[in-house]
Amino acid sequence: MAGHVVIIMGSKSDLGHVNKITAQLEAFAIAYDRHVASAHKSVRHVLSLLARYAKYEGPLVFITVAGRSNALGGMVDANTSHPVITCPPL
Repeated sequence: MAGHVVIIMGSKSDLGHVNKITAQLEAFAIAYDRHVASAHKSVRHVLSLLARYAKYEGPLVFITVAGRSNALGGMVDANTSHPVITCPPL
């Protein structure tokens, strides 16, 4: 079964960095979804996304993209059993 990647970015301003990540995923034909959800401004939205993917059957990895405090990676990691890769923009 092919894997799936869920990218959660803290804001739309992270889209340029996310586009670099998705270009690589596409090069390897890896399916992905992108979402905007802030660990500071939309906690319930982040948790609802994680609940939705908790039922996913098959390999799943979260990639979080957020600048500044980068609380998003820790929040996602604390609320899922799936691997989380934190990839802050430079």
